[in-house]
Amino acid sequence: YYMPEVADAAPDDAEPLPKEAAPAAEPVMDAQTAAEWSSWLEAMLSQRAEEGRGATTKGSTVLRAEAPPFVPRGVACAAASLRMLVLCGLPGSGKSTLARKLHRKLGWKVVNQDTLGSRQACMKAARAALRAAGGRVVVDRCNADAAQRAIWVQLAMQEFRLGPSELGCVWLDVSDEECGQRVLRRFGHRTLPPREASLRVIRGFAKTWQAPSDYE
Repeated sequence: YYMPEVADAAPDDAEPLPKEAAPAAEPVMDAQTAAEWSSWLEAMLSQRAEEGRGATTKGSTVLRAEAPPFVPRGVACAAASLRMLVLCGLPGSGKSTLARKLHRKLGWKVVNQDTLGSRQACMKAARAALRAAGGRVVVDRCNADAAQRAIWVQLAMQEFRLGPSELGCVWLDVSDEECGQRVLRRFGHRTLPPREASLRVIRGFAKTWQAPSDYE
């Protein structure tokens, strides 16, 4: 699933950037559009696949083709079978925001490397989540190239025999400039404090970034 740039809502207690450091104004997604986008994603992940093309159960929500971002209905319905969702994107692109929403509203287990400290710890937590009956896990780390993403594919398919319809990837495609602005506006982050050194880290990821492909 390809998720184009979406601006995160800044926390209520976030301190504004100093005037001299404030970036030029750019169009961002307004609050209403962001809420509709979030609701659409939740519906996509929770709606059960129906038998027969266009079939729906009484009282179910029909996903609209014009809902942003566009995903064919067949793909959206199949997403209901997902058990592992691998997030990828630059630091500050919104991965943790999305992961928290999946946990809070749909009960997904979040595996976050900033919190757990290492990929090995993340893999251990992911295994524990998938062993649980009906367990679903969202992997919250940059996963910046095909080799890093392949680790999760192998874990899911080889160790737990998950099929292709049970494994998904979400790419939060946000520019390094926007990611940097977000990092400067957030406080208390474990690994990327609001300082120039963090911006260099983001630019380093951007230079070596490898976008996910259908082949993966």
